[in-house]
Amino acid sequence: MAVCRSRAATPELYRRLGEGELSFLMPYHPENQGDGVELRNGMEMPFSQIVDGLGPVVPVFSSIERAQEAMEKFGLPPQTYSLGTMKAKVLLEILGKANLRAVINKGCKTGELTIPADLMRDLASGKVFQASNLNDGEPEERQTLKVIAPADYPTDLLQPLFETLKRHRNFRASWVLGYPNEEMLPVEGRRYHLLVLMKPRNEVIFHELMMVLGAVRTHFPQVESGLLDEKNTAYIHQVFASAEPFFTAAGFRRPRVSKK
Repeated sequence: MAVCRSRAATPELYRRLGEGELSFLMPYHPENQGDGVELRNGMEMPFSQIVDGLGPVVPVFSSIERAQEAMEKFGLPPQTYSLGTMKAKVLLEILGKANLRAVINKGCKTGELTIPADLMRDLASGKVFQASNLNDGEPEERQTLKVIAPADYPTDLLQPLFETLKRHRNFRASWVLGYPNEEMLPVEGRRYHLLVLMKPRNEVIFHELMMVLGAVRTHFPQVESGLLDEKNTAYIHQVFASAEPFFTAAGFRRPRVSKK
């Protein structure tokens, strides 16, 4: 429900998805009632699928109760489906390796969310939570970028990022910049660059921000990101002078450059 309100809740959803069990629908077979279904190599997938605008997708539920809620909402006749449960990581791994998408809590009052196969593979393996080393490589802060006026901010992109930034004191300021000569494109088709000032750097916290960014890339696929060198006071001062950040931490003072 929190993710449906804001993608800022994405990291917590990912953590919860890998815990406990998930429920699913499968075609009704009287002989399987109460006995469970054993999955074997080469057998046909037992999970029932529906079709949306992008093709087949597997309904997955956070509990048996949610699955029953969905069946009641859609008025499914008795003995149409059986309900099954499986360890969450196992189910995510199976669907991910089969290159199937999953829709979580389809038709439930919690709201619903579709996740792709590659994300399910990363959730099952834990890769989605592995933070990168922020000391690897140079920040991409010196490429040619365009200042965006606040009136032209991509609000749907920035709001969940803003909510994440303000939760952690390590984040000091953040800018969203554009690329030249893209004024005629629709907002969703433009390229953006998220520039972040973080002090001290923290790989885990920054990765949480990147998980939120990844979740909103569905509508804004061309978003790059970079960290400012927190030790380069002169350059940070230049960035502040060139563009107003869309986020500034409470009590944070802009760096001053000493005059010689």
